[in-house]
Amino acid sequence: MKKLLFIILIAVTVYAQESGSPYSRFGFGFFNYSVSTRSLGNAGASIAVYDENELNNLNPASWSKIKNTVFSSGLILETSSSEDNLATKNFTNVNFSNTIIGVPLEKSKEMVFSLGIFAKSKVGYNVSRRVAIDGYAADAVYFGAGGISEFQTGLTYSPLNKLNLGVKAGYNFGEVQHSGRVNFDDANFTDNEYLNSIYTKGFTFTGGLIYSGLDDLTGIHYGSIGLVFSPNSDVKAKKERYSKFTSSTTTIMDTVKGGEMDVTLPMNFGIGLNLAFNDRVRFGFDYLLSGWENYKYEGTNEGFLNSHRFAVSCEIMPDKDVLATLMDRIRYSVGFYYEKLNLEINGNRINEFGVSAGLGIPLSRNATLNSAFIYGRRGKNENGLILDNFFKVQFSLALTELWFVNTEDQ
Repeated sequence: MKKLLFIILIAVTVYAQESGSPYSRFGFGFFNYSVSTRSLGNAGASIAVYDENELNNLNPASWSKIKNTVFSSGLILETSSSEDNLATKNFTNVNFSNTIIGVPLEKSKEMVFSLGIFAKSKVGYNVSRRVAIDGYAADAVYFGAGGISEFQTGLTYSPLNKLNLGVKAGYNFGEVQHSGRVNFDDANFTDNEYLNSIYTKGFTFTGGLIYSGLDDLTGIHYGSIGLVFSPNSDVKAKKERYSKFTSSTTTIMDTVKGGEMDVTLPMNFGIGLNLAFNDRVRFGFDYLLSGWENYKYEGTNEGFLNSHRFAVSCEIMPDKDVLATLMDRIRYSVGFYYEKLNLEINGNRINEFGVSAGLGIPLSRNATLNSAFIYGRRGKNENGLILDNFFKVQFSLALTELWFVNTEDQ
């Protein structure tokens, strides 16, 4: 127990949010609704999937099957390139993706308490270009960083056989920075630079359920259906702007701090299926809707559209026999996803798709190393748009430990 608590204290201090796409310029960047490594290896198809050794933050009902206390923490490496008709920009960053702990409280009712933190949204871009302002040439640079993190706590409960419910509350916090500078070729003109910082804080709530009795209804080997819902959430934001104007003779600096404003984060609704026709092979299907048309920042929607995400996956489940070979005790997965993002630029809807693969390797009776790999593309290199190519590698270590043992005589 002391070892787990020590790791948590280390992990929660090293979170950073970065991305590598000019498309993250809009709103609060790209949102991550499912950050567990197993889920990433399944292309995100995890709404109806239980996991005994890694907690999925998307559907809180999925935590209910853990048998002992579970701690997991993930590390993600992302490399990406963004290209248009003029140039290509490359990005690389490494960050923690999530840290979470789940504790069974009452096994007969599959009651599990969880606590964790993860990077919910990410902003990261760096764009340079030559511009002409009133006919005068200048170098312009625009860049952004930061994002929203979420500290979450939740609880699961099983009111009926094969029916699991889960709820979680998340405290959202973080800073997003959008910066820029313009330097004129002519020294007689005034150069300028600015930094807009947006600080957010507020709560979000998510409820979910999984019913694992589809095999009784359909006659297949195993089947579960999952639902997840998050309502619109109002969080608070403060904006601060720093400006600097520089000429050959003087420098002027100015800072403007704004009051609190309401930001409406969108609702999310998802439905998923997890089906098996034998002991080892399972198929997952997910659909997730995010209601970005209800998003508001400073009273405006900023032109966002509802996003739609579809994912399918196939898993080869591990052999539970401890005497089986290592290869038979590894979990294998592949997946594919397609998402219509919330952006429309120059009359073109921005879409994203990717393929994934994952492994779950048992290191001991109490430790599992999970890994996931994704290659994806976003946007396109035409009509004044940008094409992103990205590759992600994520690892997480899941540790289990027996807590709260009843030592009384039976």
